[in-house]
Amino acid sequence: MKIAVISDTHDNLSATVKVMKKVAERKINFIFHLGDFVAPFTLRKIKEFYKGNLIGIFGNNDGEKQGLYETARKLGFEIYEPPLLYEIQKKKIMLYHNHPENYFAPVEGIDFVLFGHWHKVIHVRKEKTIFLNPGEVCGYLHGKKTFAIIDLKTKEIEIVDIE
Repeated sequence: MKIAVISDTHDNLSATVKVMKKVAERKINFIFHLGDFVAPFTLRKIKEFYKGNLIGIFGNNDGEKQGLYETARKLGFEIYEPPLLYEIQKKKIMLYHNHPENYFAPVEGIDFVLFGHWHKVIHVRKEKTIFLNPGEVCGYLHGKKTFAIIDLKTKEIEIVDIE
């Protein structure tokens, strides 16, 4: 099973649509969103182009949490306060928005630590734990729009440029 990992969409709808089209092309039906959707209309735009599962967490720029929560629920998505421990296909995954910088110590029993907020791609493997920041979808800070794909079977990571 492959999972798309996205973060920091920051209401950039054109970039969000490009991500959803790439996710659909690859027939991925599970997404983790690591926060900073910003507004509920971003979730509605995701749903226009994506029919699979989405598990998200709030980021520091998600001020309209109630609206995001209600919209996610209506669309069949799930959104939570971080950190969130999620298990899928016998892999334990921790989701953060803002993971402590330079904290990449192995975490017993956790396969992946996923985080956003920094707007840059980070991929660190420490023993059995993989730390991954997929970069930013919005492209506002670094000008590079990216997301990641995790192959749960092989634990391989692919960073995908949106443009």
